[in-house]
Amino acid sequence: MRNLSYEQEMNKLIEEVGHVIVGRVIRGELINRLYMLFGISRTSHLAYLNNSDSVPDYIWNQLDTFNSLPPFQKVKLVFERCVDLTDLPADKALSQVIKGWEIMTGSPFDSADKVRYAGQFDVKKVNEKIQSVMANDPSCIGAGLLFSSYFETCKNHISFESVRNVLNQDSRQHRNLAGYTLGTLFLENSVLAHGINQFKEKCRNVIEFYKPGEQVKDELFDRAFHIYLRAKHDFTDFAKYCVSRSAKVASNEQLKIQEQIFVFNSVEHLIEQSSMLPNGFSLSMIRPERAFDSFFAMIVKSGEDIHLLTDKPKSTMFQRDAMSSRNQRYNLSRYENSYFPYEMMNLQVEDNGRVLVESESTEVAISDSGLRVLGTVRSMYSDSILWLTFLMEECRNQLISKKLALPNLSYVSQESVSHALLESKSGVSNLPVNYQVNTSIKVKKSTELNRDNFLVSNPRAKRFMHKNHWMEDKFDKKIDQALLYIPLNFLPRVTY
Repeated sequence: MRNLSYEQEMNKLIEEVGHVIVGRVIRGELINRLYMLFGISRTSHLAYLNNSDSVPDYIWNQLDTFNSLPPFQKVKLVFERCVDLTDLPADKALSQVIKGWEIMTGSPFDSADKVRYAGQFDVKKVNEKIQSVMANDPSCIGAGLLFSSYFETCKNHISFESVRNVLNQDSRQHRNLAGYTLGTLFLENSVLAHGINQFKEKCRNVIEFYKPGEQVKDELFDRAFHIYLRAKHDFTDFAKYCVSRSAKVASNEQLKIQEQIFVFNSVEHLIEQSSMLPNGFSLSMIRPERAFDSFFAMIVKSGEDIHLLTDKPKSTMFQRDAMSSRNQRYNLSRYENSYFPYEMMNLQVEDNGRVLVESESTEVAISDSGLRVLGTVRSMYSDSILWLTFLMEECRNQLISKKLALPNLSYVSQESVSHALLESKSGVSNLPVNYQVNTSIKVKKSTELNRDNFLVSNPRAKRFMHKNHWMEDKFDKKIDQALLYIPLNFLPRVTY
């Protein structure tokens, strides 16, 4: 005589493994769904629920065998026989993965408590990291990739320390293994698996295209989705401009990627070359007089439209002069936090980041077109190549497909002093014209060139202690000595 009826046994199973069943099932009918677990008809199952005496012995034997299984095998068996994955959306599958994660870590996914798993990592920080990804990824692929990595990390720390732990099905080790089984089953068999595999294959194809023969390691897949999110964030953060809406149309229809990374002295020189570029993407470095203030700019060309995207620092020239006179840490931090290939500059860091030194052994190559070449896209790091690919996809979607409205680019080419000897200069056809302004020279006495006069054009200098030192640093080396000579015939004749 059995202690529990068939219906009571089924309710016990629901409490133990009912959380595994998902799909087109009403929770109140979970007990009716368990007929699939024993391979009997639904009609017979309902009859057994009403009358335990009619249950045959082989059904009781199957039930006893199931109860003797370890928890992770129970989860696997229920998943294989009772879970319907047909039309199961990704968010529902991910919710089951989260249930497995909660069982494995013993901590709610949205808990604010700090818990460490096996002394290896902070579960709270991991949960916050995954939640931030979920907030920016409705496809759930990013969260699935992270869960895959963390599940494997946790599994490596599951060990049954004694026979007692093996026999005790309520032990922490059995619980961890059951949670791991539940999470990985939904990761590997639901619609999430298809999306994750597609994303990994895309990353693998990108690396193999630029670096044929290079082995793509699993660690790259763990970082890939963070790189993808970083590319979307950088696209939003970078300065973007419309260079032209009526440029010369290139002959190629398919977008191309310029393999060489060119070096220009200014954005103006880059734009003069942009009209001759094919449709696609061109990455270049803008290298000003102080090489450490270099930045990257990418030209996106499609038909008559030319756009420019750049990571140029938002600090003013005066701010950069002030920071550079102390140390180069502001530039070093910018290099280290960027996926652009600043490492191609071969800068040597000295004095704990205070000083940057250009390598004397590095020479910039000259291309067939006479342009200076910093390097090639193929020579970039794998992470940077992935990031650049995602960034170009975002540019294609937003700038080319969706025609995102951007401010028109304008720049000051030169300031001219009004004089009959000066000839007017016109701008480049179909590109932003050089902005010219005619001004007059205001003559001041030396006694008027004091600090108050300096602060009129440089109000930020109020916060600096060394009052006159900044004027010397800023203007001393930038004044052409030839400008100090004024021809005699330009001076008015004065008779004393």
